[in-house]
Amino acid sequence: RSLIESLPINVFRKDAQGHFVFANQRFCDELHKRLDELVGRTDFAFFPPEMAEKYRRDDQRVMRERLVVEDIEAHRLPDGQRLHVQVMKAPATDAEGHVVGTQSMFWYVTSRVEAEEALQRSNSRFRKLFDANIIGIILADLSGRVLEANDAFLALVDYSREDLASGTLRWDNITPPEHAPA
Repeated sequence: RSLIESLPINVFRKDAQGHFVFANQRFCDELHKRLDELVGRTDFAFFPPEMAEKYRRDDQRVMRERLVVEDIEAHRLPDGQRLHVQVMKAPATDAEGHVVGTQSMFWYVTSRVEAEEALQRSNSRFRKLFDANIIGIILADLSGRVLEANDAFLALVDYSREDLASGTLRWDNITPPEHAPA
């Protein structure tokens, strides 16, 4: 119990009917409830119906299929703020191995998700500029293998996307020896 209480994540356990049987203090604080106010109640007592229904379906699937499920859930707060939580759910079993409920944990990953989204937008902008440029552009590794080339460059050297995809297009195949890197 000391380990679970010291973790910087929310941890809880439910029985097969979806009633909370345990929660760490962090989860209790998250819901602004004491443990005795959680135990014996279901998600429907604390979350909007559509959210509680989703949690119940997820729990039933975890128990039925004996799965460990990991997911990133997106939520929108009433004030419009977006939150992302990484969730892990697993079947809870008794000493004989019978599934008796679910055990779950979650933690906030909003900043990571937002950083990944920003990186994707940046990569998309780069890709559009790279591909649309009328000047031939290539990216090659230190051995001279061409990793990326825009259409303008491929047209200039009379190679195709298939040639590029094959991984055999090399800097020294497309340039005179005097222009090859040293």
